[in-house]
Amino acid sequence: MSAAQPYARALYAAAGDEGEPAETVLADLDAAIDLLEREPAVAAFLSHPALPPQGKRKVLQTALGGSIRPVTLRFLLLLIDKRRFSALPDIVRAFRGLVEAALGIGQGRLETARAVSAEELAALEAAASRWLGTKVRLQADVRPELIGGARIIFGDRVIDGSLAGRIQRLGRQLRA
Repeated sequence: MSAAQPYARALYAAAGDEGEPAETVLADLDAAIDLLEREPAVAAFLSHPALPPQGKRKVLQTALGGSIRPVTLRFLLLLIDKRRFSALPDIVRAFRGLVEAALGIGQGRLETARAVSAEELAALEAAASRWLGTKVRLQADVRPELIGGARIIFGDRVIDGSLAGRIQRLGRQLRA
């Protein structure tokens, strides 16, 4: 289990205890991640292990305090106090997994030879959802060794439409 899992579960439980829908807390976390991506200096400051938490708390409260729910803000401040703020992206991924599992959305992996656009990813998620009979969210990974096409991995199921997979299947047929 990664270090992010216990934090994600704790936030999920805290949101439930306070009556906050997990989806709204996830939106808050996404807003925090967006801020960190837009402002790399803020991200570096908040994640720096040698700087005292008091200054980091003030920066975070100024940057996000009025725009996110109190439970989310308290959680982010806790990460600063525990010097775990650099783990926020991993925690958000783990929290997203908990929210999506509660909503009946399965996690899968899309492997492609080249990066895919958001539209292509959405189309592949829709196709995989129809094929698997459940809502699927795919994490896209670029694997140049696939040569072309794509491979979708969902649990123990694999949909292999890659050129490398086709070549392997053709090789097995020729050997047989």
